[in-house]
Amino acid sequence: MNPLMLIKPLLSLGGGLFNNPIAKIITEKTVGAITHKLEKDKIIKAKEIEAAKEVDIAKISVQLEQVKQTANSWKDEWLVLFFSAIFL
Repeated sequence: MNPLMLIKPLLSLGGGLFNNPIAKIITEKTVGAITHKLEKDKIIKAKEIEAAKEVDIAKISVQLEQVKQTANSWKDEWLVLFFSAIFL
């Protein structure tokens, strides 16, 4: 829920104090700052989610490439044979 929906009616209840032009400017600036902060937080959250998805995709592609490279590798087999020969 947008907190500004609660603030605006409360500001109108102030009567004479909020009819003051200086007070109106201050309240407009405050409400504007709050809306700006809320919009900025939404954008930041969306970018964080997007970046997290890209990192996960990058990790998976690196792991797949590592598996593909080890598929034709004889390194492990040679090490097993070498140490088996030593123990025998």
